[in-house]
Amino acid sequence: MSALDSLKDKSQSAAGRIFERIRESSAYAQMMDRYQNMTPAGQKLAKFVSVVIILLVVLFIPLTNISSSATSFRCLKSNAI
Repeated sequence: MSALDSLKDKSQSAAGRIFERIRESSAYAQMMDRYQNMTPAGQKLAKFVSVVIILLVVLFIPLTNISSSATSFRCLKSNAI
């Protein structure tokens, strides 16, 4: 077994344990109960809003770093001239 396979197995088992702990929490149970009691349109809206929020978070972090880097580069460039 290679080191990559070992690392893959360890991360999968760690992720499995984390997700299992989340599923066992009372907050997760309450959230799933509320989700199951929603209308189908409400469930679709909840999924859509969740995906949008996750995408914004995932995209916001790199875009902020890129913007910050561009600002630093402009400052550095203007001081070099």
